[in-house]
Amino acid sequence: AVVVCNPNNPDGGYQHKQALVQFMDAMADRDLVVIDESFLEFADAEAEPSVVQEAMLRPNVVVLRSLGKNFGLHGVRFGYLVANPALAGRVRTMLPKWNLNSFAEHVVFMLRDHGPEYARSLHQVRRDRLEMTAWLSALPGLTVYPSQGNFLFVRLPVGAEGTAVRDRMLTEHRILVRECGNKIGSSSRFLRLVVRPQGDVRRLVSGLEQVLYGAGRGAAVPGTATGTGYSSGTAAVDRLIQETNGSGMRALTARTAAAGTGAPGPAPG
Repeated sequence: AVVVCNPNNPDGGYQHKQALVQFMDAMADRDLVVIDESFLEFADAEAEPSVVQEAMLRPNVVVLRSLGKNFGLHGVRFGYLVANPALAGRVRTMLPKWNLNSFAEHVVFMLRDHGPEYARSLHQVRRDRLEMTAWLSALPGLTVYPSQGNFLFVRLPVGAEGTAVRDRMLTEHRILVRECGNKIGSSSRFLRLVVRPQGDVRRLVSGLEQVLYGAGRGAAVPGTATGTGYSSGTAAVDRLIQETNGSGMRALTARTAAAGTGAPGPAPG
């Protein structure tokens, strides 16, 4: 199976609809193509970003959606799949008999009464994302990557250590940030930060300023003698985001096809 998250997690990278349709066509000989749109409701890069309609016309494509992500109801664990009837039918035969609990079912029906509020909330998240990006981008040495999710992916300044930043932010400022060193191909220099209202962002920025640049920065930002260059993980994430965030689906398609044949893919441009 080939899996594409759009927007991607943890960086929030986004592929335009037309690029994804071309990708699905290029993967027509694969057994299964999974397009995960769990965070797509937060995207505003184009008016109609979903490939649900296109997926239903193809025999090997499924689209995943999640109400838990959109509504912030993570404990409900409610998601669904969209595919053409034949493929959806095969998936249905493999599901457990009680794959939806009564609480989740009740919540889903309640959500129908909150459409306008939901639309306003999505609009606010998109505005908060822009403001939060601007605030964080003003911090020296901090890189904020373009995101279409309800989170931002940032690279800490050279020499900063993510686990130390995370621990100090929690103990000194009561703010929990997600250190991404355990993500495949990533390194501890990357953090994922959920989009928050302006007041919370002010607290976050103030805390990062003290941890990264204050007199007591300590282990969060080691001196140059401890090594300040890119780790292989940091360089790999930078390269991957540059290749796939919004404009690199062609290269991703080529690499995926090459992986299936055992042939080497094209070198990054």
